[in-house]
Amino acid sequence: MSGEGTTATPVGIRDESEGRPFGFMAPEGDTAMVCEQDEAARNKIVSMLKSMGYAVVEAKSCGEAIKFMRFQIFNVIFVNENFDTPAGNVNSIVWNLEGLPMVTRRQTFVVLVSAVLKTLDNMTAYNKSVNVIINKSQMDNVEVIFKKALAEHESFYHVFKGILRKQQKV
Repeated sequence: MSGEGTTATPVGIRDESEGRPFGFMAPEGDTAMVCEQDEAARNKIVSMLKSMGYAVVEAKSCGEAIKFMRFQIFNVIFVNENFDTPAGNVNSIVWNLEGLPMVTRRQTFVVLVSAVLKTLDNMTAYNKSVNVIINKSQMDNVEVIFKKALAEHESFYHVFKGILRKQQKV
């Protein structure tokens, strides 16, 4: 009997988890996406996030990152301002995040890695629709900067996120 123990997918049906960074992930886990082309910086960020307990996915392109964001609301996104972006153009990941509804956007802490912008420049971060900016020259201090900025963010949005949790249970 050939074919025993195998299953065939009907023609026209495809696995919807294909392309998802985590498949069907439990909502309790913290997730992060890293969009950084510099290998040394990417490795440092990924290592830090994993040591903090995040499940991390590394996007290879803006298109892949946006595809991941369709299926997953990430707790943290690190994005280099020039990641897969031609010089002088707007980063499509940041542009996509700007267009999210406030309820969705506030669930994600966005870190912009920049070669020209100043670290912890809150006005520029607000203007760029990100939570914090880290200058590439500060990569050795990325963990300290990230933890400080994330703690401030979580303190600021504590009540807002509590209300969201209550609404989701209803």
